[in-house]
Amino acid sequence: MPHAVVSLVQAMPLRPKKVSGFPTRTLFRLVLSGCLSLGGAWSVAIRPGFSAEQMTVRVGDRPVMVPLSEVERFAKTGQVNPALALITQTLDNSSRQQLRQALITPILPLKAADVDRLTGTTLFEPLMKTLGKALQSTSSNPGNLPMRTALKRAAASSYGLSLLGILRGYPEQTVQVNLIYLLQLMTQLSVLSQYRDAAVKAVEQADQTEPAAMTLPPVARLPRVQNAGSYAVQERSLKFKIVKPRLPQTGAGSSYLLPVDLYLPKNAPQPAPLIVFSHGFGARSDAYAYLAKHLASHGFAVAAVEHLGSDLDYRQVFLAGKLSDLILPQEMINRSRDITYLLDELEKQVALGGTLAGAIEVTRVGVLGNSLGATTALSVAGAPLNLQRLRADCNDDRITLSMSFLVQCVTKTASTQAFVNLGDRRIKAVFAAYPLTSHIFGPESLSQITVPTFIMGGSNDIVAPVVQDQIHPFLWLKTPEKYLALIVPGTHFSTSEDAHVRSFPTALVGPGLSTGRSYLQTMSTAFFKRHLTNAPDYQPLLTAAYAASIRQANLQIYLTRSLTATQLEQAYGSTPPTPIVPKPVAAK
Repeated sequence: MPHAVVSLVQAMPLRPKKVSGFPTRTLFRLVLSGCLSLGGAWSVAIRPGFSAEQMTVRVGDRPVMVPLSEVERFAKTGQVNPALALITQTLDNSSRQQLRQALITPILPLKAADVDRLTGTTLFEPLMKTLGKALQSTSSNPGNLPMRTALKRAAASSYGLSLLGILRGYPEQTVQVNLIYLLQLMTQLSVLSQYRDAAVKAVEQADQTEPAAMTLPPVARLPRVQNAGSYAVQERSLKFKIVKPRLPQTGAGSSYLLPVDLYLPKNAPQPAPLIVFSHGFGARSDAYAYLAKHLASHGFAVAAVEHLGSDLDYRQVFLAGKLSDLILPQEMINRSRDITYLLDELEKQVALGGTLAGAIEVTRVGVLGNSLGATTALSVAGAPLNLQRLRADCNDDRITLSMSFLVQCVTKTASTQAFVNLGDRRIKAVFAAYPLTSHIFGPESLSQITVPTFIMGGSNDIVAPVVQDQIHPFLWLKTPEKYLALIVPGTHFSTSEDAHVRSFPTALVGPGLSTGRSYLQTMSTAFFKRHLTNAPDYQPLLTAAYAASIRQANLQIYLTRSLTATQLEQAYGSTPPTPIVPKPVAAK
């Protein structure tokens, strides 16, 4: 059987001018400009078993064959064979490094089982359309079947859901690659990556220049929040019957049981200030039990709610093929209402004089969330769901590989209203770690939050991209008491329990989980002490200077309260590729 090949049917200049500054002056732009006049398609012939073996690129009038093993060697080590050198000679060292990463970096943090189910859902339709435009079937296989197979095989392989992995996993003898579209996609990702790096640098610089940086009291005089507090912790698991309709995996009903894990400080002054915790998608109420225990040891009562329409049980039922949609449009509304219903029930318990009477304060509450739970926290803290923006942003023409975008867009059909306000007057402070915000809220909604707000993000988060979902949204906040903490090189999972991410690829988890957990414990405790209990002694802990004092080499933290759009633009050196404040959307 002849070797399978990847063929670029257009010609590249034999001796292109050397350029630098990937992605604005890069091989991608050079090739793209040439292909716009020549057309653009690669033909990838793949052995029925699994993978392509060679790549053929026309350089001038002659084809140059490059084994994919050499492309992989280049991606992993930087070594370039003579044939590949004809292509990479147009790149400077920095650009070459970025190209290497683009070839092997997974675009989504998914396992094969997840891919098998997700790619057949409405949630993933935009992603499948994006990839389908880049890699096109040449056979009569129906719909997205070849791409679904390629994604599943890639996710199960050592390549993961990277460009190399997807090409190797394509199940047909030949697949057409739309070069122009693929280069547009890769250029977009590269531009956003470069802007992300500049934005992270801007946060670091803002951290170092904040006025409070020079006024940190001696460490011996500061409250100790990094370690466990002085109170023992009592844990209780409760279920409240909510006489309201919901749509968990068992189907709609007139009522449901709301599971809650309650963490109470023993022998602490009563009533203890209450913090409600909202977990991320596919998790349980105990996903951040270590944090709940830490907060309780410092005198807080913590109620960790389990959202039945997006918890681990729901995800497992979906993966078993018993549900057609991973997330229902109504779920974001249901999640916020779970918190309001929980507070209603706790108020009843306190008023009835039971075991909780006098134990918790239910009229002045903090809310804390992680990932989709952080989005929930911001919603219940006063940011209306912005369906008007979702309907405008979530269209078929958008080029995207963003998981955050896909998840947010599910909510666009949850209601016919322009905005759905789910804020609860009892919420007095909100801490959001890795929230998904850019489309489901936008500046129109986040600007309506009036309570103290703390946003934490990871510089290398590929689930909820830090620029779009945390840095820009921080600028949209109008509340005077706002904080942005950035973990570098943090990911979406930098504050997770080791056991919860043990099966994840190392690149997705990142380094220093214990350090990340310590940062989250420290910052959330100081934040709620200051803004929920009105304790001014904790304000110095919410400064750039204090963040610098606890910063570790393996995983760093930066804190700013004063980042501006001008600082982002100066760090990038030009107008950012994505608007810092998006244009207002017209009602539809």
